[in-house]
Amino acid sequence: MTIPWLLALATGIWFGFQARKAGRNWLLWGLGGAFFALVVTTILFGLGEAAAIPFSDAEKASLHKKWTAAALIIIAALGWLFTMPLHRSHLAFWNARNKGPATSPPPPVNPRIDTKAETPKSGPAKL
Repeated sequence: MTIPWLLALATGIWFGFQARKAGRNWLLWGLGGAFFALVVTTILFGLGEAAAIPFSDAEKASLHKKWTAAALIIIAALGWLFTMPLHRSHLAFWNARNKGPATSPPPPVNPRIDTKAETPKSGPAKL
């Protein structure tokens, strides 16, 4: 079974590329992504083989295609969620959603000028 290893390699490269682009540690993210994909694919294939007993090689190949498609979908969805801090594409959605109604900017603040403060007085100086 080489499919879990191929998916792990592809996911590791994907996670590593995203981390490198974001300036993070690409090696740790790549290893974490590869391990994540390997675990998800192995669990899906194990559950699939435990739940179905194929009677022919054609049926087994068909089931493997279904399990591979399910693994790809789960890895893509969860991988996108796990790498959100790296690609930050979700921020555009949240910034657009949290923007309040358009309001006019507040008027500029003018400092109060006190004309009576510390004006020199004419006359004799006091000792």
